[in-house]
Amino acid sequence: MPNFRDYNQTQTVLRQLVPAQLLEEDHPARVVNAVVEKLNLDSIYASYKEEGKPAYHPQMMLKVLFFSYLIGNISCRKMESGLELRADYVFLSGDQVPDFRTLNTFRTRHMAQLPGLFSQIVLLCSALGMVDFKNLAIDG
Repeated sequence: MPNFRDYNQTQTVLRQLVPAQLLEEDHPARVVNAVVEKLNLDSIYASYKEEGKPAYHPQMMLKVLFFSYLIGNISCRKMESGLELRADYVFLSGDQVPDFRTLNTFRTRHMAQLPGLFSQIVLLCSALGMVDFKNLAIDG
């Protein structure tokens, strides 16, 4: 009989996961990550209290939401699935997996702040020369 390595698909596998090493340097998730790191989130932080169970970090939640919007995914159930299965989502979340209800609650809770954050993103992109405002369209 030929000499093969053991092969067992039902065997438990333990791996070290380093989210920062999952994506190539020019992946769109890295751009979203860098942009959200530069946003002023004081209005969102102000809505949290020191007491109670710790919440998921708003920066992480926004990175997941904004990346999802970038790739055309507005479903919180699909976001949760991405957080469990996709390297780009694992990178953004640091391998945390809020469920779809938590994602939707966060989005609903901060709906009033999102337009201001999108404005910050556009201004940041403009300052970096990524947009020029020659052609501008607003989709309601």
